[in-house]
Amino acid sequence: MNYRAKRCIKTISLILAIILAVYFLQEFVVMPWQPRDVQISGFYKEDRDSLDVVFIGASDMYTAFSPALAYDKFGFTSYPFAPPRNSDGMWQLQVDEILRTQSPKLIVIEVNGALYTEADELVTEENLRLFTDHMPASQHKNELIETYVNKRDRINYYIPYLKYHGNITSLRDALNTMYERLSFEGRGGLYMKGERTHFETQSFENEIWATEDDNEELDMEPGHETALRGFLDYCQAKVDCPVLFIRAPHYVTEGEEVTLEFFHRANRVGSVVSNYGFDFINFDKLHSEIGLNYDEDFHNSEHLNINGQKKFTEYLGGLLVEKYGLADSAHSDGVRAKWERAVEYYNEFVRQGKALGEKDTQKSEYEFYEAESQELLNRLSAGLKGS
Repeated sequence: MNYRAKRCIKTISLILAIILAVYFLQEFVVMPWQPRDVQISGFYKEDRDSLDVVFIGASDMYTAFSPALAYDKFGFTSYPFAPPRNSDGMWQLQVDEILRTQSPKLIVIEVNGALYTEADELVTEENLRLFTDHMPASQHKNELIETYVNKRDRINYYIPYLKYHGNITSLRDALNTMYERLSFEGRGGLYMKGERTHFETQSFENEIWATEDDNEELDMEPGHETALRGFLDYCQAKVDCPVLFIRAPHYVTEGEEVTLEFFHRANRVGSVVSNYGFDFINFDKLHSEIGLNYDEDFHNSEHLNINGQKKFTEYLGGLLVEKYGLADSAHSDGVRAKWERAVEYYNEFVRQGKALGEKDTQKSEYEFYEAESQELLNRLSAGLKGS
């Protein structure tokens, strides 16, 4: 081999090594890895065509419903593809991804994202990046970037390292992030299946609003109503499986203006959705039927805690089985084994979280039970080994 050929090989090898190093740093060190990033990445770790139900929504959804508990009680698999502050401008993007990677029997939309005011953009850079950063390479990903991102900024979406390389602030933080990322890859996704919840209970002083027979409607912000109607047109034309729209339970009081306004705006959303022929259930009108206790089941006015989540999961799960025929779900031995492990982790999660809460609810680590992290995984593993 002559000198020129050897030099060419060395140059190519060096370029490949640099590319691989940048890719590793991008994926396992500098890429954001907060609970919401983990949640979205976890969706893509689910076995293809293994989810019976996929939920779309915001924090109202992933705190209200437990996939592991639903599997334990009813046998169907599910996942909340639902980041915080998720807007109706993002729903079609999400359904496209769901249908590209799964064949669900049902898609459930929690409508909080259609209730926002004009101050909230329909497609924010923050939430768009949340999906594109963790979305595997695909034509759909390219189309999203081409549609929503200015041409001069697209390179930062195709190569996120260019945006996030400054996240390396210390060797210790870099190693911790890498450890958590590799652990996530090693266990093949999330044992908690995307749920995030709270063990704390908030007390309320304001009188509870009588929601059961309140059908007052408050107009939606025009941009969100346009987005909702466009999404409903899309569902009619492109989505073969049933689509159910819901409003998860909230603590609605006159003193909490946001929850009352959102409740009346949800009534308007329900009218729009029903006029398109889709099912809509406002669970804010069914608190008594669900069995929710205002002194025990809410973390705050917008989110259920672990007690309320259990009640709502069992109520909604039973309804989905009865109305959408999910009880006959069949999965491979491998998928069932993963979900049985998820049930084990969920049960240990509840046991340890409640024990810690009874011990000292003011400890900073108490909030740690809101998300799946390495510390929690270590505790759960130790608890399961000892059981």
